[in-house]
Amino acid sequence: MLIMAFAARLAFRMGRVDASGCVKLVLPVSDRHSGDRRGNALRSIAVMADPDACRNYPHALQRDVTAALASLIRHGDDVSPLFPLIPYVPLWLARHLEREALGTDLAVGCSLIGELPLEMNRPCGEALLLQLSLLERYTASELERLGGVLFIGCYGVGERLYFTVSGYVPDRATTRAELVPLVRDALADMGLCGTVS
Repeated sequence: MLIMAFAARLAFRMGRVDASGCVKLVLPVSDRHSGDRRGNALRSIAVMADPDACRNYPHALQRDVTAALASLIRHGDDVSPLFPLIPYVPLWLARHLEREALGTDLAVGCSLIGELPLEMNRPCGEALLLQLSLLERYTASELERLGGVLFIGCYGVGERLYFTVSGYVPDRATTRAELVPLVRDALADMGLCGTVS
């Protein structure tokens, strides 16, 4: 729940909230089974998070995530059956469908990647910093049309926990230098400390 609460606070700091002040968190859920060879074995859930409640009382967020997962198991979702078609969809159409799938509200992607092997942090010795980045890239015009983007990935290596933040808010946070203070403030909101680089 910590990563989702942090994501909600960062979204609040970046102004990615709806009219009621809530944040729409979109979470990927692995759908891979033993022997499963699908390239996109994912489903997703969405929960609405109150940024203030996340800071002081994250149990409500945990309850909502549990309910969303239960609903996904019972009813499925409308998007995952289309995933096998992704490699064959032109990029311009994929961007349009992305906007339709996320809706007009400012969705925030949040993924708990999990524990990575220690070897990931030893390319040629012990690395001081491990950073994973999204493969997906946007042009400035695509970011403007989407109303910006915010995605937080979380992964652990050994005793360290890493967050990778990809964020862009038109006219507000368009560079790394503008994003870093917002990340630091969101960490402080949660009573967390760490190295932001």
